[in-house]
Amino acid sequence: MLVNCKRCGKLMLQNPSSCCENCSLYYDETYREIRRFLSAHPQVNAYEVHRETGIPLSVVLELMRSS
Repeated sequence: MLVNCKRCGKLMLQNPSSCCENCSLYYDETYREIRRFLSAHPQVNAYEVHRETGIPLSVVLELMRSS
C-alpha cells in the first residue's frame, strides 16, 4: 500500500515506522544524539535538549514520547 512519509511527505510503501528510509535514518541519528546528550546531562528537560543540540523541539518531544 502506498502512503506518505509522516515527516517529509514522500510517497513510499507502507512500513511499521510510517517513515521513508531517509527519515528513518534521520530519526535514528537524532535519537542517538539525544541519548548521548542525556547521558552526559541527565537532569535536563526537553527544551534544554532542543536548545543545546539544535534538534527541533517537536522532534525531541516525539522521540521522548516514543521511547
